[in-house]
Amino acid sequence: MQQVYVSGIDSLADLCDRLAVEVHRLGWFENKKREEQAKPDPDAGLVQKWDQLSRESCELRAAIKRRINELFRDVISTGEYRVLLEPRTFSPSKKTLADALDERYFKHAADTFTEEFISAIGEELCKLHS
Repeated sequence: MQQVYVSGIDSLADLCDRLAVEVHRLGWFENKKREEQAKPDPDAGLVQKWDQLSRESCELRAAIKRRINELFRDVISTGEYRVLLEPRTFSPSKKTLADALDERYFKHAADTFTEEFISAIGEELCKLHS
């Protein structure tokens, strides 16, 4: 039976996002531990704290990687990837933000920049020939 994944909870995107966060946290904890260890008089309590947080983050990272592997095994064995999408209370615009900006501002900005650029180049050329 093929599993149905839930957007925002256990979809591939969610797992990859969480994995990236945990990899970053693990590195941060390890760096904090090394910084403390490099001090002339390191605080053993802080080293232990950063080490424990690093270990917990490492365990979470491993668990997330296992979940990603399980997801891929499921998808490969069934040939399907089904995700329950989160219902939205609004309809997305037919235009993208880029389209709206392009319509309103691109031509004006290009014309303005071009005029200013040509004027500046002209002034610089006049200075060179004077």
